[in-house]
Amino acid sequence: MSFHIFQSDVNHSKGRFLDKLFHGRENIERGDDQYDEKIHEPLRRDIMTNVGKTYLALGIAQALHSMEEMLMHLYSFFRTATGSFQELPPVLPRLSMKAEVFAVLNMAVITIILASVPFVESNRRWAVLLAWCWAVVEVLNGLAHLGVAVAFSRYVPGALTAPLLVVAGSTLFVRLCRQRHTQSS
Repeated sequence: MSFHIFQSDVNHSKGRFLDKLFHGRENIERGDDQYDEKIHEPLRRDIMTNVGKTYLALGIAQALHSMEEMLMHLYSFFRTATGSFQELPPVLPRLSMKAEVFAVLNMAVITIILASVPFVESNRRWAVLLAWCWAVVEVLNGLAHLGVAVAFSRYVPGALTAPLLVVAGSTLFVRLCRQRHTQSS
């Protein structure tokens, strides 16, 4: 019997923690046997929102993009690309990066995006702000890859999947704008 009481207390504490984490609710009142379904409704939806789906798609697009960059050795191409741009006004330093560092940075980006999907889906303010930032960053990332491919008149690592980033990032941006407009109305 004491295990049952302990387990109930653990579940109650865990529920309160998740309420605060996902919903920002500090003072959730409920009895031992009561459970407010409305509080957990965003977590139990069978269908994701358009913003949530698009943000998830952006994370998947970034994962594919990172795989292409790693397979085609973008980290080795940095020095060539930035060296070529120094022939113009020397605004960019020559960049180089070890493959391991490049891989860790890319995996961190993918992890941050994919791990924050449930928070964007539950409309947490910080997560939605993060989604706005990633939408802009990924559109710029995709456009940069395409611009470098045009400047070099050839394939450069990341150029094949760059359109995915531009489309997913732009779509996310538009959907976030619509969501913001809807919420303010």
